[in-house]
Amino acid sequence: MKLYIYPKGRQQDAEVDGWRTNTTPLSEEGLKKHCEIVPYEEADYYYIGQLSCGTMQHISPNFFEHLDKAPHKHIAAIEGDWGSNVIPDWGLQCILFGNENKSSYNKKDFMTRPVMSPLLLHFVRNYEKIKYNNTLPNNKSFGFRGQTDPHGTRLKVYNLLKNNNIPHEILWNPGWGMIYDLKANNTFIQDYSRVIVNNIFSLCPRGVSECSIRIYETCFFGRIPIIIGNTMVLGDDYYDTSFMYKIDPTLSDKEMLDEFNKIYKTPVKELHDRCQAARNYFKDVVIKYYEDPTLFFINFLKRHKL
Repeated sequence: MKLYIYPKGRQQDAEVDGWRTNTTPLSEEGLKKHCEIVPYEEADYYYIGQLSCGTMQHISPNFFEHLDKAPHKHIAAIEGDWGSNVIPDWGLQCILFGNENKSSYNKKDFMTRPVMSPLLLHFVRNYEKIKYNNTLPNNKSFGFRGQTDPHGTRLKVYNLLKNNNIPHEILWNPGWGMIYDLKANNTFIQDYSRVIVNNIFSLCPRGVSECSIRIYETCFFGRIPIIIGNTMVLGDDYYDTSFMYKIDPTLSDKEMLDEFNKIYKTPVKELHDRCQAARNYFKDVVIKYYEDPTLFFINFLKRHKL
């Protein structure tokens, strides 16, 4: 790939914080391996760097002097919890990759990548070494451990399950627990993982943003993600992700309860098939992405003829 990099573009956070090095497309390693950095006139694509909801006030489209000439050939990395914010129109004209791909964007040129945690990267990097118990539960229940969210989605789900006697295990955290030291917080990680493993349905409700790390961690354990949000997931443009259940978080209480009842009534045999599909997805898509995020993105461009 012949790539022009704008000098005013912001470096990706994943390349700065250390623990996520080479986990996103166009990382330093990915650029060296797959890209030829050239002047604007010779480039096939033009990279404007990272757009984050927390730094957008410091970024202007005027930084990218060629943007209006070929916006569909400009690439931007999306980072952060966008919540109720949306990517500006000039950014939406570009090819995007990032964790916060809302279904409302309806962009075929937005490649979803996973939001990340130390636990997920541990699963990826040690996939073959970690002992995996493939025993599947025959009882049906919904599990979740996390904190409440500003939308009230998680409390809404909790009250619906509790008040209607639908089996569940929901534990509340006092704060945000995604960034943790795996060794220092071993008890927390064990309990978090136990909740996923012990419940065939893993609740993956939106938090501040639409994306959910639990989706990918759940698939490692071979459990069924119940996405309550409007997020896209890694690889859903080419891989069958119908084993996941998706619920619109804006449904009324009655409508959402109907969705949970339908899911709960699914035959156990089908649920076990979905569990196996989740595990396959982790190996076929998630592992594949992390083997070479930049190549994964280049293949995305080719697949969509971008």
